Order: sequence, then structure tokens, then C-alpha cells
Amino acid sequence: MKKIVIAIALCGISTSTMAETNTYDLTVSTQGSSFLFEKSNDSNHTNNKYVIERHSTPKGTEYYFKISPDAPIENTDGIWQLITSEYSKTAQEAKDICAKNRLSNSKWRSPTTAEVDGAMKNFDQSFGMAMAEMGKNTSFMGALVDGTYMYSNQSHKGKVVVSTSLTNPEPTLCIQE
Repeated sequence: MKKIVIAIALCGISTSTMAETNTYDLTVSTQGSSFLFEKSNDSNHTNNKYVIERHSTPKGTEYYFKISPDAPIENTDGIWQLITSEYSKTAQEAKDICAKNRLSNSKWRSPTTAEVDGAMKNFDQSFGMAMAEMGKNTSFMGALVDGTYMYSNQSHKGKVVVSTSLTNPEPTLCIQE
């Protein structure tokens, strides 16, 4: 009888520290002044980045948001710069402008669509600061090494398109190597 009670107690303790199966997205508040964790409705969980873990402690229950192991994380440590003094409309022009940039005595390059997409989805702080160079309520596009991007500073959202070029020159986005 004691063995059964101990086994049940151990099962209860071990399940309280397991991760919950719900996934959460990190989103920008409607005012654009903070970030929120929102429970995901996406059934295939391709854009979900966080899971919640519940831990029982002597003082009570603690909850932790942890990055999901299958989350698509790209370039979370990049240093971004939007060069508003030199415009590009092709991948080659963007590459050339970034290559000659010498800010902070660093090497710079034109980012890929995957890097820009990852920075947008992961709310990369350096990327957001670079985008803010264009002003608070602006929407704009730019050339990348393998495509283009569109971004709105009002909604803090955008998208990338592979293998297209721009019709008008736009400010050049660069990432530090």
C-alpha cells in the first residue's frame, strides 16, 4: 500500500514541472508600447515561439515562458542599420551600399529575406530601432540580397518576398557581419 501511495505522489510531482502543450505568440500591444504573450490559435504551430512551463516551489507555483524548441529563430543578435542617405532598388545596389558602410569600423552586408523575416517575427530590438529611422507612421520597402521587404512602422509588421526587385529606390537596410 505504501508503494502505491509513493508512486502516485511521485507522478503528481513530476507532472507539475512538465511543459504545457499550449503555445504562445509574442505580439505588440495595440498602442505599440509593450509586448504581450497571447495564446495561439494556430493549429500547425508554425509561428509559435513560446511554451509555458509551470514549476511548483515551496512558495507556490511559478510560470516561465520559454522559447519553443521548434521556433524559427533567425538573427536574434544582429546589429541593423537603415541607411537613409543611400537608396537602392536592386540586390546588387544593396550589396554595394552595405559593403562600403564603415559605421563602427565594422563590416556590413545586405541581409537575406530569412534574416529580415526572423527579425520581424522575433521583434528584434536592433531591427526595430533601425526601422524607426523612417519615422513613426511610415510604411516602406527595401531591396535585400535575395528579395525585397515591406515594413510598416505603424503596425510593426511586414513581410519579405524572394526574387523581386523594386520599381523605385528605397533606403538600404544593412546588417553587421
